Amino acid sequence: MGTVVVGLLGTGAIPLAIAALIGLSVAVLIGHGYIGQGMMFANQTVISSILVLALYRSNVGWERIYDALIGGCLAIVFAVLLFPADPLKLLRRARIGVLRVLQGVLSRTADIAAGRRAPAPDWPLSAVDRVHEQLGGLIEARTTARQVVRIAPRRRGLRDLVQAADHQAVHVALLAGSVLQLARVVAPAVDGCCDRLPKPAQAVLVQLAAAIALAESDPAGASAYTAAARRHASKLEADVREGIDIVLVDVVQACVDDLQRVIDLHQE
Repeated sequence: MGTVVVGLLGTGAIPLAIAALIGLSVAVLIGHGYIGQGMMFANQTVISSILVLALYRSNVGWERIYDALIGGCLAIVFAVLLFPADPLKLLRRARIGVLRVLQGVLSRTADIAAGRRAPAPDWPLSAVDRVHEQLGGLIEARTTARQVVRIAPRRRGLRDLVQAADHQAVHVALLAGSVLQLARVVAPAVDGCCDRLPKPAQAVLVQLAAAIALAESDPAGASAYTAAARRHASKLEADVREGIDIVLVDVVQACVDDLQRVIDLHQE
């Protein structure tokens, strides 16, 4: 594209801008799936078009094409054929990142509910960015894992395992939504009046935090904590009165169910 622009318009600021615009537009149009993940493909396309004009000399366009072909072939050989990424490790690392930040949110929420820590004015909004940052990494890991088992011959035998791990990752994302909702419900209930939150609710938060901490490394131990959280949730439901308690019961039960589903899928 840079060579075509040089042939038609010559060099200079306006042709350079036109080459960059055309390069970016085409890159966005065709940059989907494996080659379009992230912004590297679009950035490299624009940079190459600019370099052809900024460093123009005879045959520079063909030299850039030659360099791109060599680099692309080497990338395919090493990243796809010889040393493809391990999709299960990618998913596990991203999953652990999400669970770790959720455990931190629940632990802090438990401290707030027990009166050991005063809620910050922006709580739990301050935790949303951290949770969604990890969820963004999980989404990227899921996309990469699916692409690897589709195009890398050495990883095609992992398709079923990756599909199961990907299914668990979806439920981890659902768990993240439940945890944030639980923190959102708890914060107003204890703001300036810690005794408004029922005692079983405080115990549920502690048990859920412990269960999430063990969800990846010790599913059996995590299930034991989840069972304890479910018993406290039943007590909370029996003591439900009105207003915030009703909402709290629903959110707690959803959080317990989502966490148990994540644990069960790990065991499967």
